[in-house]
Amino acid sequence: MKNPHLFLYGFFCFLVACQPGKIKNLKFDKDLYAKNLIGITCDFPKQAEKPEFAWYISSSPDGEWEKLLGIETDKIVLLTGYVGKYLKCTASYRVNGESFTASAVSSEPVKYKGNQNTDWFKDAGFGIMVHYLQPQMSPDGGSVGWNLAVNSFDVEKFAEQVHEAKAGFVLFTLGQNSGHYCAPNAVFDSVVGVSPGEYCSTRDLPLDLIGALDKFKIPLLLYLPSNPPGNNPLVSEKFHYVYKKDSATSQFNQPILENMIREWSLRYGDRVKGWWFDGLYSWNNIRDTRMDMSRKHNISTHTLAAKAGN
Repeated sequence: MKNPHLFLYGFFCFLVACQPGKIKNLKFDKDLYAKNLIGITCDFPKQAEKPEFAWYISSSPDGEWEKLLGIETDKIVLLTGYVGKYLKCTASYRVNGESFTASAVSSEPVKYKGNQNTDWFKDAGFGIMVHYLQPQMSPDGGSVGWNLAVNSFDVEKFAEQVHEAKAGFVLFTLGQNSGHYCAPNAVFDSVVGVSPGEYCSTRDLPLDLIGALDKFKIPLLLYLPSNPPGNNPLVSEKFHYVYKKDSATSQFNQPILENMIREWSLRYGDRVKGWWFDGLYSWNNIRDTRMDMSRKHNISTHTLAAKAGN
């Protein structure tokens, strides 16, 4: 959170239980309405080992609580299915084998206020989508050709043309299946074992696009596939993923993808207005594995990675 000390107190009461004084100041940091991203904040003792979080919903604050499977983080995106339900978060930690726990319970149920985060998109009219990909832009150039292509992109001219076309937004690819991206990413370089600029361009093209489009108040959305790059043998080896053979992502490569997304999201912050994740299909089992909330890395952790900066 950009302002972790700004809390909206009026909306909640907090029930702190078990081991009083051990976990302090346990509270929600945002209003409870559907589509909102909220978090839980608290002060753990310095000796706390591996804090854990669990989330629950209930029809009443003193009723039976249903655990929300697969959400073990200190943040949660409130779904429309939670509307009318009360929310509880339990924080726990261990010290020398002994467990300590505290819970926060909302004083009012989750409400629905539409989706203010996407109203602009609904009202934007048509947009322009650009598949700017290495196989098309520099099919025989390798790293040198890819960087030359990315460096030659005239963002100012592009922004002027988008403005002249009266487009309401731009959707632009970070990369797709070749393993080449038009922006640096240290996570990807580290996993694949390559130097900066070898697969990820040295120029941060989305960042430059943001600056050019901002002059015309044109929002930028970013595109990524939901699977690792599938047409690059080295990347496939490092990600343990062969397209159409492995199909769905695994608990090995899914966290890598999330860490890549988180790096970009934190870098661009609220200057990127949305994400398009392609390939969440049933036929390749990617959607099914993301929606399997018994897995540690799932649709919730993927969403939190994309929302890390905005």
